Amino acid sequence: MGGLLRLMGAMALSLAVYFAASALLLNKPVTYDSITRMVDRKIAYAEKQPSPKLVLIGGSGVRTSHRCDVLAAETGWPCVNGGATVGLGLNYVFAEYQAFLKPGDVVYLPLEYQQFTITRAQLLTGPDAAILFRKDWKQLAGRGPEGFARAAFMADIDYVSQSLIEQALSAAGVRARFDKQTSNAFGDQTGLTHEAGRTYDGFIATTGWRPPSVAQFRDAHGAKDEIARFLDWCRAHGVRVIAGLPVAFDKPRVDDDLIGALRAFYAGHGATLIVMDNRSQYPRDWFYDTPFHLEEEHAVEHSRRLAPYLKAALPRR
Repeated sequence: MGGLLRLMGAMALSLAVYFAASALLLNKPVTYDSITRMVDRKIAYAEKQPSPKLVLIGGSGVRTSHRCDVLAAETGWPCVNGGATVGLGLNYVFAEYQAFLKPGDVVYLPLEYQQFTITRAQLLTGPDAAILFRKDWKQLAGRGPEGFARAAFMADIDYVSQSLIEQALSAAGVRARFDKQTSNAFGDQTGLTHEAGRTYDGFIATTGWRPPSVAQFRDAHGAKDEIARFLDWCRAHGVRVIAGLPVAFDKPRVDDDLIGALRAFYAGHGATLIVMDNRSQYPRDWFYDTPFHLEEEHAVEHSRRLAPYLKAALPRR
């Protein structure tokens, strides 16, 4: 019996040391801290804007390919670009932004297609899980036992080595590309010029891209369930949601069946879907480094084209 108690004590001590190291010592200051700085800056700006306001929410395609400076000027609405990064869990993004959404606000939601097919396991083991384990156990507890356990045990050998490397890079002054210094006051990412993107021309020219099939969209769970919960929360709190299609390559063309499935999904949760004539699809040479990131001048052009559709769907202020 004594041996069993000693073994259990040793196991408990090992877990305590592991959790303490994960929470206090292991960190990714280049990537994960850059994410939190970016989100914190967007929230700080949003909290200063009067309601009703327009808030863009999504991944990096929102941050890089949509311009709130243009949309604010064209629609007359205060605008916040809440685009983050596609690897960040939508449950984390929604929880952060719900804090400053007020009745009468409008959310524009042009979520990237791949976000709908993220599984629950992927959703609970993204960068935000590690961020919350270090900084916000209260929000993490809201994910339930599975969410807490997945976050607690993310620190494997790869994570430890990446943490040590990033801490060394951070000490040397290295910052992530999407850090707050590359955004304007609205939260729009700047600096994605054609010249700066020449490094990625070969990748853009050859990379494959295809939207999910209708079957993949309809069978998806995890992130799609979080989107549904967020839409329901908005409806219950007087926040209107206008959904849109994300930017993408112009080939293959996004088909009518997928658009119909998206429209039905959004309508089922009290939101509307606006679809531009070009379905938000553009030539490959308009893109910077992925099929979701427009070069800056083309992000401005896309926003100008989007503005009349959005303005027509917005309620009177």
